[in-house]
Amino acid sequence: METCEFLNTCPVFSGLLANKPQEAAAVKEKFCQSSCLHCAIYMVGSALGASKMPGDLDPTDKGRAYEIIAQG
Repeated sequence: METCEFLNTCPVFSGLLANKPQEAAAVKEKFCQSSCLHCAIYMVGSALGASKMPGDLDPTDKGRAYEIIAQG
């Protein structure tokens, strides 16, 4: 899998994971650099565009991602 197209602009790193460098590094390794298709934030970004990606969405919270996508 290629690196996530939203890696450099993903709001989770300035939102939910701001000031949490170890957690941010783990998220980048697990989701951004290997399996972005499993990332809830990526799901929202790819469905609705980068401007709709919330900074407080946990990458594992697919349920909330589906809600955001459904609301458009």
